[in-house]
Amino acid sequence: MDGTASSYPLFAENTASYVVSVVRMLGADGQRRLLPAGVGLNINYPAHTITRNGMMEKLAVKGTDVTYIDSASYLNFAYQQTSPGSGSYQLGVTPTSVPASSGSDRDALQHQYISVTPITADRTVVSRSSQAWSTVVRTLRRNS
Repeated sequence: MDGTASSYPLFAENTASYVVSVVRMLGADGQRRLLPAGVGLNINYPAHTITRNGMMEKLAVKGTDVTYIDSASYLNFAYQQTSPGSGSYQLGVTPTSVPASSGSDRDALQHQYISVTPITADRTVVSRSSQAWSTVVRTLRRNS
Protein backbone atom coordinates (compact mmCIF):
# COMPACT_ATOMS: atom_id res chain seq x y z
CA MET A 1 0.00 0.00 0.00
CA ASP A 2 1.47 3.31 -1.03
CA GLY A 3 -0.67 5.64 1.12
CA THR A 4 -2.16 7.53 -1.82
CA ALA A 5 -5.50 7.50 -3.61
CA SER A 6 -4.51 4.22 -5.26
CA SER A 7 -4.88 2.62 -1.81
CA TYR A 8 -8.61 3.40 -1.61
CA PRO A 9 -9.65 0.14 -3.33
CA LEU A 10 -7.95 -1.86 -0.55
CA PHE A 11 -9.84 0.09 2.13
CA ALA A 12 -13.10 -0.37 0.25
CA GLU A 13 -12.41 -4.08 -0.15
CA ASN A 14 -11.81 -4.51 3.60
CA THR A 15 -15.02 -2.66 4.40
CA ALA A 16 -17.06 -4.59 1.83
CA SER A 17 -15.70 -7.91 3.10
CA TYR A 18 -16.71 -6.98 6.64
CA VAL A 19 -20.24 -5.96 5.59
CA VAL A 20 -20.65 -9.24 3.68
CA SER A 21 -19.54 -11.17 6.78
CA VAL A 22 -22.12 -9.34 8.95
CA VAL A 23 -24.91 -10.14 6.47
CA ARG A 24 -23.85 -13.80 6.44
CA MET A 25 -23.75 -13.89 10.25
CA LEU A 26 -27.23 -12.38 10.48
CA GLY A 27 -28.54 -14.91 7.95
CA ALA A 28 -26.87 -17.92 9.56
CA ASP A 29 -29.87 -18.79 11.72
CA GLY A 30 -32.04 -19.40 8.64
CA GLN A 31 -34.64 -16.76 9.53
CA ARG A 32 -36.51 -15.15 6.64
CA ARG A 33 -35.44 -11.64 7.69
CA LEU A 34 -31.93 -10.65 8.67
CA LEU A 35 -33.25 -7.94 11.02
CA PRO A 36 -36.66 -6.93 12.34
CA ALA A 37 -38.82 -4.92 9.91
CA GLY A 38 -37.82 -1.26 9.59
CA VAL A 39 -34.34 -1.72 11.06
CA GLY A 40 -31.04 -1.31 9.26
CA LEU A 41 -27.42 -1.14 10.29
CA ASN A 42 -25.14 1.88 10.14
CA ILE A 43 -21.65 0.34 9.83
CA ASN A 44 -18.53 2.49 10.09
CA TYR A 45 -15.18 0.88 9.42
CA PRO A 46 -11.97 2.56 10.63
CA ALA A 47 -10.13 2.09 7.35
CA HIS A 48 -7.47 4.75 7.53
CA THR A 49 -6.21 7.93 9.08
CA ILE A 50 -4.73 10.96 7.39
CA THR A 51 -1.27 11.75 8.68
CA ARG A 52 0.29 15.21 8.83
CA ASN A 53 1.86 14.85 5.39
CA GLY A 54 -1.47 13.88 3.83
CA MET A 55 -0.52 10.23 3.34
CA MET A 56 -2.96 7.48 4.31
CA GLU A 57 -1.96 4.90 6.85
CA LYS A 58 -3.81 1.63 7.43
CA LEU A 59 -5.02 1.06 10.98
CA ALA A 60 -5.30 -2.32 12.64
CA VAL A 61 -8.94 -2.99 13.51
CA LYS A 62 -9.30 -4.15 17.13
CA GLY A 63 -12.84 -5.55 16.89
CA THR A 64 -16.49 -4.52 16.64
CA ASP A 65 -18.66 -2.43 18.98
CA VAL A 66 -22.44 -2.11 18.84
CA THR A 67 -22.86 1.64 19.30
CA TYR A 68 -25.19 4.62 19.09
CA ILE A 69 -24.73 7.64 16.81
CA ASP A 70 -22.83 10.43 18.55
CA SER A 71 -24.80 13.67 18.40
CA ALA A 72 -21.65 15.80 18.08
CA SER A 73 -20.10 16.24 14.66
CA TYR A 74 -16.54 15.04 14.23
CA LEU A 75 -15.82 17.57 11.47
CA ASN A 76 -15.99 21.35 11.31
CA PHE A 77 -17.01 22.83 7.97
CA ALA A 78 -16.19 26.41 7.01
CA TYR A 79 -15.94 28.36 3.78
CA GLN A 80 -12.49 29.83 3.17
CA GLN A 81 -11.65 32.46 0.60
CA THR A 82 -9.28 30.98 -1.99
CA SER A 83 -7.33 34.25 -2.44
CA PRO A 84 -7.85 37.72 -0.97
CA GLY A 85 -10.40 39.75 -2.90
CA SER A 86 -11.15 36.97 -5.39
CA GLY A 87 -14.73 36.42 -4.30
CA SER A 88 -14.05 32.71 -4.67
CA TYR A 89 -14.43 30.34 -1.74
CA GLN A 90 -13.83 26.68 -1.03
CA LEU A 91 -15.20 24.45 1.68
CA GLY A 92 -12.65 23.70 4.39
CA VAL A 93 -12.93 20.70 6.67
CA THR A 94 -11.07 20.21 9.94
CA PRO A 95 -11.48 17.67 12.76
CA THR A 96 -13.45 18.88 15.76
CA SER A 97 -11.97 19.06 19.23
CA VAL A 98 -15.24 17.88 20.80
CA PRO A 99 -14.52 14.54 22.52
CA ALA A 100 -16.52 11.50 21.46
CA SER A 101 -19.21 10.28 23.83
CA SER A 102 -18.41 6.96 25.48
CA GLY A 103 -20.03 4.04 23.65
CA SER A 104 -20.76 6.10 20.52
CA ASP A 105 -19.82 5.39 16.92
CA ARG A 106 -17.15 8.11 17.06
CA ASP A 107 -15.70 6.60 20.24
CA ALA A 108 -15.45 3.17 18.61
CA LEU A 109 -13.78 4.58 15.49
CA GLN A 110 -11.31 6.66 17.51
CA HIS A 111 -10.25 3.48 19.31
CA GLN A 112 -9.97 1.53 16.02
CA TYR A 113 -13.15 -0.53 16.44
CA ILE A 114 -15.76 -1.09 13.76
CA SER A 115 -18.99 0.66 14.76
CA VAL A 116 -22.31 -1.13 14.15
CA THR A 117 -25.45 0.85 15.03
CA PRO A 118 -28.97 -0.56 14.58
CA ILE A 119 -31.09 2.30 13.18
CA THR A 120 -34.53 3.00 11.75
CA ALA A 121 -35.24 4.70 8.42
CA ASP A 122 -35.11 8.17 9.99
CA ARG A 123 -31.67 7.36 11.48
CA THR A 124 -33.10 7.03 14.97
CA VAL A 125 -30.98 4.63 16.95
CA VAL A 126 -32.85 1.51 17.96
CA SER A 127 -33.35 1.13 21.71
CA ARG A 128 -30.82 -1.10 23.49
CA SER A 129 -33.76 -3.05 24.96
CA SER A 130 -35.23 -3.86 21.52
CA GLN A 131 -35.22 -7.15 19.63
CA ALA A 132 -33.08 -5.61 16.87
CA TRP A 133 -30.37 -4.51 19.30
CA SER A 134 -30.21 -7.90 21.01
CA THR A 135 -30.17 -9.69 17.61
CA VAL A 136 -27.17 -7.67 16.44
CA VAL A 137 -25.27 -8.00 19.72
CA ARG A 138 -25.95 -11.74 19.97
CA THR A 139 -24.92 -12.34 16.36
CA LEU A 140 -21.70 -10.33 16.57
CA ARG A 141 -20.69 -11.88 19.91
CA ARG A 142 -21.37 -15.39 18.64
CA ASN A 143 -19.17 -14.84 15.60
CA SER A 144 -16.29 -12.80 17.02
